[in-house]
Amino acid sequence: MVEIHLSAPDPFFTQLLCRAETAIMPKQFVFANESHFKAIGSGPFSLAVNSNKLVRLQRFSQYNRTSVLVEKIEFWIHENWAERKKCYQNFFFLNDSLKVYETACDYVGSFYCLIANKQLQNQKVKQNLAAAFLGNQTQADTQYSVYTISHENNRECREYAKQLFSYFGNSHAPQTLKMKEVKFGQFLDGLDVSILGVRKEDNKYTSLFAFLKLYPYWASALSFTQHDHLQQQIAAIRIEADVLRQQALISHVMTWLEQQHILFEIKCEGLTLTVPEQIQGVEINANGWCNFSKLWIKPSKEKSGVTSSMESLIAKY
Repeated sequence: MVEIHLSAPDPFFTQLLCRAETAIMPKQFVFANESHFKAIGSGPFSLAVNSNKLVRLQRFSQYNRTSVLVEKIEFWIHENWAERKKCYQNFFFLNDSLKVYETACDYVGSFYCLIANKQLQNQKVKQNLAAAFLGNQTQADTQYSVYTISHENNRECREYAKQLFSYFGNSHAPQTLKMKEVKFGQFLDGLDVSILGVRKEDNKYTSLFAFLKLYPYWASALSFTQHDHLQQQIAAIRIEADVLRQQALISHVMTWLEQQHILFEIKCEGLTLTVPEQIQGVEINANGWCNFSKLWIKPSKEKSGVTSSMESLIAKY
């Protein structure tokens, strides 16, 4: 049992507690190398194989709620796809399935550009960065050069980082432009620009607030006045019980950060799922995936000999 005592009421607490970064695990694993961490899985699936090539989830026979119909789920990791495969290309497969349809979710998250160097936080630099992300090379300005960039380890962020390298690499020697790749949710201090993603997960506003709260280097990226204002806004959000008011406060902070030329959205991302025609009931949920308990497979049009005989018999009477 874990007991948590809060010093003040916090309507956001339960939502934040459901996020992945609040997972409870043995202390020795928190700072251990990834190769030392062996997940066991829980719920309707147990983890059968966990390697750098294959992750296999297997039906957990001792699960005390609704048992899953699928015996196993496998995720294959192909390193040669890392540079070119988009993470939102998702497919369901059935044997001998030719006809497919698509279902989509308009928003599963956004990619942002964070200008962490206070000397670069102005309208001109923001316009140049936005132009670079759009592939527009006509607005290059050597007066505002970016020298250190971090980006997350996914295809989209790598592409955005390459665009910045091409954009600003012409204004100074390429070897002076430093690119650093980080994992999702990892941040570095002392950089000019960071390219990062905020996933919607279960709730867009909870995810945005988690980023505002958990980003560790606001003090070095903001002036004293800006930092004080941001902390006041975060504190106001934490105690606001009205959901709509809470969302309005978060939107206000995001707009304020853009107006201060600190953070701006590069692109919002959707997700499309390609599904065989026989699989019915597929809808992408708030997490950007679908509820497997609501899926069902339409029987094939091909009839067995027994089915045909029964239909003929019924037709006679």
